[in-house]
Amino acid sequence: MSDGSAIEIQNGYGKAVQKQKKKIRVVGLVTIFVVSIMAAAFCDLEFDNKATSILVYLIYGVAVLIITTIINVVWAMGLLKKIESLNPLLEKDPDMYMAELTDMIGNPKSAILKQILHLNRGRAYVCKQKYQAALSEFENIGDKIVLDPRRKIMYRIMLALCYMNLDRKQEAMSIIEEQQGVLTELREKGDSLATSLLSVLDEEKWQEEDE
Repeated sequence: MSDGSAIEIQNGYGKAVQKQKKKIRVVGLVTIFVVSIMAAAFCDLEFDNKATSILVYLIYGVAVLIITTIINVVWAMGLLKKIESLNPLLEKDPDMYMAELTDMIGNPKSAILKQILHLNRGRAYVCKQKYQAALSEFENIGDKIVLDPRRKIMYRIMLALCYMNLDRKQEAMSIIEEQQGVLTELREKGDSLATSLLSVLDEEKWQEEDE
């Protein structure tokens, strides 16, 4: 792939995501605006009682909150699907993967999107065997992890893999012992990260036995 086409793809992903985000939010704002006018008109026409009007406005406020939440959830789900669609690129071209991922997510305010950005950038560095850079990304995730269970397991495995390759064996072993059952199950299913980690562990055991 040429540099020109690579830049075109990268920009295309980012623009598509931002366009989708704006479209969803515009639709949401228009919906809220229309509902606001309808609610105000309804109260003026139907209710002389102040308490009843207040109740209607409270119900309207809850409806607006629900609509806003749905807008954000729909956008986030669409974004996560687009992030997953980049996975085939991860092992082929980690640098391009990171560029597209960063362009796609941008500078997120959401805690979970920030953690996904650092997790996936770290994953790309692991593919490049740049374990110190990967570890820096994982450390940026912080102590309060809000990732879903699947990504939490991925994070723990890659963190242990970094520790093993950076000669921080005690920290790696602590994670491996905690995740032993999961690691074995994942290796049996052909998971590359679990296989890599357990292979490094097996090599360490062989070296200790030879000594």
